[in-house]
Amino acid sequence: MNWFWKKRPGREAEWRIWLAEGRLEEIRAGMIAFPAEQHGLGPALIPAIIAQNDLPWLALLIGNGLNPNAPDAQGAWPLVAAAAEGWEAGAMVLLAAGAMPNVHDRFGVTALMYAARWGAVSLGNALLAAGADVDQRDQEGETALMYATAASQWSMLECLLAAGAQSRLLNFEGMNAWDKISDPTARQLWADKLAG
Repeated sequence: MNWFWKKRPGREAEWRIWLAEGRLEEIRAGMIAFPAEQHGLGPALIPAIIAQNDLPWLALLIGNGLNPNAPDAQGAWPLVAAAAEGWEAGAMVLLAAGAMPNVHDRFGVTALMYAARWGAVSLGNALLAAGADVDQRDQEGETALMYATAASQWSMLECLLAAGAQSRLLNFEGMNAWDKISDPTARQLWADKLAG
């Protein structure tokens, strides 16, 4: 093992600086000798690795013990962070590694809600298959179905309805999913489709 990568005080701080600077290659070289979890850097690395679309490295780190369910220092869950940024492939890797599908960010927004907002049907189906609660609410009482209708994500809306989403649930403002559709024509089309 190279002496440079031996565990010593300050290594984690140095890696955090490198992470902030986007110097993932240097960190990768060091992690060949020391796993990320050993230094506590792992949870902070996950979003950076996914942003670089380096999914093989992510899978390798998870295979070597990096916990896909460990929140970072700010309390952000990797799965929610990936879904929030629209990094569908990275979120799928985390799900396959056992990421918990119902965790949420500080606003109560889940990965399924972000998938609904972005229209990420494949991710939505994977989250639902992993046990995501189709009617879980954020801190404003919004559900994934409300996110889908507000963003005019019709394919995602169909996916959520097929999974049993309740369209008549009300958020804390007294609005249901159909009230979130801003286009009156689209609202009428969906009303007709559901009625017949």
